[in-house]
Amino acid sequence: MILEALYRLARDEGLVEDPDFEVRPVAWLVDVGDGGELLGVRGTHTETSDVLRGKTRTRVVAKALRVPRQPTRTSGDRAFFLVDKPDYALGLVVAGGDTTAPARERARRR
Repeated sequence: MILEALYRLARDEGLVEDPDFEVRPVAWLVDVGDGGELLGVRGTHTETSDVLRGKTRTRVVAKALRVPRQPTRTSGDRAFFLVDKPDYALGLVVAGGDTTAPARERARRR
């Protein structure tokens, strides 16, 4: 009975973490239908304001979500399960990034 109460307390207070998941910022969500068709892409961005040295600063930040724990990427062209950068998950070369022919080929392989 005491053990059950301690477990409930730890769970309710967020002290028991699932080792298979971690909290990471996720900027974009891709909605996919049952047949794999693209339903839409939506951002999770919100604006936050803080005061630094008397000046108000507004920043746009991605929402933090629980996602499957990602191992350290050392090499290879495989995307992580369910969550990754657009060049790995979708094979896209992101704007402002490397757009050379080798970078486009790497993105295609991914």
